[in-house]
Amino acid sequence: MTKSLVTVRPTKVFEILRDNEEDGIHTFLHGASGIGKTAIVEQFAKAEADRLGLSFWHIGLEAQPAVPVADLYGYIDARVATWDALDVKGAPVADVEREVTRFLTNSVLPDADRHGIRGLVNFDELPQGVTSVSNALSQIFLGGHIGDAYTFPKGWQIVATGNRKCDNAGTNKIGAQTYNRFANYEVVPHPDDFAQYLARNGSDGRVGAFARLKEELLSGYSRGDIAFSSPRMLEACDKKIRKIDDGDFLETQLAALVSVEVASELVGFLKICTQLTSFSQIVKSPDTAKVPQAGEESALAATFALISMCAGKQLTEKNIGAVITYVERLPEDFQTTWALDVISNHPDLQETVEFSTWRSKHGSFAV
Repeated sequence: MTKSLVTVRPTKVFEILRDNEEDGIHTFLHGASGIGKTAIVEQFAKAEADRLGLSFWHIGLEAQPAVPVADLYGYIDARVATWDALDVKGAPVADVEREVTRFLTNSVLPDADRHGIRGLVNFDELPQGVTSVSNALSQIFLGGHIGDAYTFPKGWQIVATGNRKCDNAGTNKIGAQTYNRFANYEVVPHPDDFAQYLARNGSDGRVGAFARLKEELLSGYSRGDIAFSSPRMLEACDKKIRKIDDGDFLETQLAALVSVEVASELVGFLKICTQLTSFSQIVKSPDTAKVPQAGEESALAATFALISMCAGKQLTEKNIGAVITYVERLPEDFQTTWALDVISNHPDLQETVEFSTWRSKHGSFAV
């Protein structure tokens, strides 16, 4: 029987990567298409550069920062699916004088003298690479070198990401010896993480609320699907919703991203959102502004939308007191969700008197 992978939320990945880096352990993040594995690794690399006081450089995508190499933190997104074995081993060159064949190192692989003494390589789409490539890379994963021509720099971290066989993403066989050189995790998207991520990136909260209501759609692929929902595509939907006013055209564009069926559900949810009380009404009359009543049609969907609205970009130090008065009229578990969103989206507001008072009244609340 195949043994199971440990599952982790996206918000746990930073802690995992940092802990494994300290111990010199490589990290392999497995998961469905579009859940943000590659983006999370790049965000971690940027955070590491900031933590170390170094200049982040996405090698191959950005111009080299105008700082000494010693002050660089390099990041390489190595798309293994596009490589062949020579990209790892290097191109062979005849050394006639020594009567041997030498191999020229791939310039994509990190070099401390050119790319910085600290950095991270994400061997992205590793399961989509051909077996000869993953076997060649196993030299780096195990001993940190390729023959006598290349040595992986000690200050650099190795991460791999990729889809699973069940994702129908064209995975190839990877030898057990390669997997066994990594700590392996399955990244599973979580609606709270996703809603908070969208809020921090300018969302009005509606798509995040929809994801909380329809958690199964965060990774909604079924075999044979072409358009299907994922965090990547739902984030694209969020941008469309904020941009397009024409309802019919909007539904067409959403359907192209996440399928006709999911788009229909999302449009229906958006209609519910328009029937809610407004944020300005909540601030003006927090004691009387309408709250969804248990048993009402779409009450659950409406409450999710309200929570996202009340922790969104309109929340400020001036109106948080009124918002708390309103939120306290909602069920306890939704109040906790709201508080966690505030801490994630507006960390400065958790120091306000109003939020501190709410926290003291809810002793079971914990971050």
